[in-house]
Amino acid sequence: MKMIAVRARYLREANLAVVLAESGVIALGETLEDARVLSRSLFSFFGLPFGAVDFPTSFACVHRVWRDCPALYIELLKAFGESKNSICKEETQMRLIVHGQQAFGQSVLEKLIERGEDIVGVYVAPDKGKPDPLKVAAEEAGLPVFQPTTYKEPEVWDQMKSLSPDLCVMAFVTLFVPEEALYLPTHDSIQYHPSLLPLHRGPSAINWPIIMGRKETGLSIFWPDNGLDEGPILLQKTCTIEENDTLGTVYFDKLFPMGVDAMMESVDLVKQGNAPRIDQDHSQKTYESWCRKTDVELDFAKPMQDVHNMIRGADPVPGAWTTCGGAEIQLYGSTKAESAAGAPGEIVDISSDGMVIACGDGGVNVTRVRGAEGKVAASDFAASAELSAGAKLG
Repeated sequence: MKMIAVRARYLREANLAVVLAESGVIALGETLEDARVLSRSLFSFFGLPFGAVDFPTSFACVHRVWRDCPALYIELLKAFGESKNSICKEETQMRLIVHGQQAFGQSVLEKLIERGEDIVGVYVAPDKGKPDPLKVAAEEAGLPVFQPTTYKEPEVWDQMKSLSPDLCVMAFVTLFVPEEALYLPTHDSIQYHPSLLPLHRGPSAINWPIIMGRKETGLSIFWPDNGLDEGPILLQKTCTIEENDTLGTVYFDKLFPMGVDAMMESVDLVKQGNAPRIDQDHSQKTYESWCRKTDVELDFAKPMQDVHNMIRGADPVPGAWTTCGGAEIQLYGSTKAESAAGAPGEIVDISSDGMVIACGDGGVNVTRVRGAEGKVAASDFAASAELSAGAKLG
């Protein structure tokens, strides 16, 4: 007889094990009911005779076998020819860590709570001023919150391990998390990234596809490792980038809600034992760093399409900019004005519909401008700055 421990993913706090015997499967649990539940699941999957016994006194010595004794785990694979994630085919309860920040992390947490998931801890970026929305939501739900400044310390790993997590759900994480922490949960960690990996690895993965004029982008849920957005793909979703889409519309109208749903779908796939790990084609990778102010200074001598892409790819942040009378201004709400004619940077027209600025070919119409007085309608800015057709920007 070989004793193999199977961690219960569908019974909270349940200590369970199985004995593989020639006559069939014997389930062991701290209570007889726990053992019966496990034995029924084993029978429904393996189709083998089963029995159930309560085994509280000796269980402590075997319940860590799954994680701590890989040799016995391999014996289980040999016995049934199944992958680790397929031992329990039915949807099961998992102990989840949620790791993230800001509105996206908050929405993922709230959706998991709404679904009745077992959240054992919430990791949030350290406070910078007012509390992070994810932290607020976690505290309102009565969940334990942790805010380490680094994930490279063994003390942090030990604390995470003490939660006995089955999966870490990473929803917008900017701090580096090493494999020592990523691989602590039974099923490792899954992470959201707002691009179609291996394209646009890096921290500004929504800005750059728009600036580069791509017509399509998307999101990836992947299994992170020590590389930068290099881990295997679990699933991907695509969306179009429309002609006048901005960073704001692509994220908030598309990648944000799609991402929350994709995280839920990914958790379900892990539960069911059907979560793939598809290696990225690293030969196709691209990487871009942060999209910063220095990257989005406008050059109106460039073609209209390039200027249009730059403005909308930086709208609302970091804000594509130029100068007006020596002062910096940021431009928003761009559409193409193909019939515009004038010297690059020349204001061709000002109306309630916006301010038309000539480019290398054609021009762009911008509806809002941020100057010293804040962000206002372009026509209002032009009036306050006493601009008229023929004035020059840049």
